[in-house]
Amino acid sequence: MDKLTDQEKKELELLDNPEIKFLAPTIGAINPFTVTNMSKRKERVVNLRTRQKMFEQGLDENKDWQKYYKIKEEEERCFDKRFSQ
Repeated sequence: MDKLTDQEKKELELLDNPEIKFLAPTIGAINPFTVTNMSKRKERVVNLRTRQKMFEQGLDENKDWQKYYKIKEEEERCFDKRFSQ
């Protein structure tokens, strides 16, 4: 999988923080709707974190699909745990 871009890293940092509830429209490429809509937020954070972990482990989504889904499932649980507090 591809490495996250700097913009995606910043987006992940903002979206993965449970204390951030709203963003000003001037933040840039991050859609403020993504922050307030938890299902969209979860989907985006899980996708970015999964890509990041797959890259760190040198895995390919198509070849290592079982690990991909295992990592994705783990990231969904982590997100739910962080945001349920």
